[in-house]
Amino acid sequence: MKVPPIVVPKKKPPLEKASEARLRKKIVEIGGISFKFQSQNNRGVSDRIVLLNGDVYFVEMKREGITRLSSMQEIFKGTILHHGCKFILVSGHNGVDRLIADLKEENKIKEIYK
Repeated sequence: MKVPPIVVPKKKPPLEKASEARLRKKIVEIGGISFKFQSQNNRGVSDRIVLLNGDVYFVEMKREGITRLSSMQEIFKGTILHHGCKFILVSGHNGVDRLIADLKEENKIKEIYK
């Protein structure tokens, strides 16, 4: 009789909600503020507005491994960049940690963190 192999369930990546909470906590730790942003009449608006050292960042949060914006989010991103503001896409906990590391250095901010 064959013994079935032990199946170890794969660990699911954290939900966007968990990564968003991590971002909020880490931004506060480095002296910033992170606001949850919702605009009822404007689809595609970023999840968070981060204020840090006189800069404003519009941050779109995604689940680990996802780095694609919806068409409405692409339009919003274009509007933000057109007006000279900063738009950042963060994917999961790893993306949050990389963003925080770069914000501490404040000299190599990227557009996508994954």
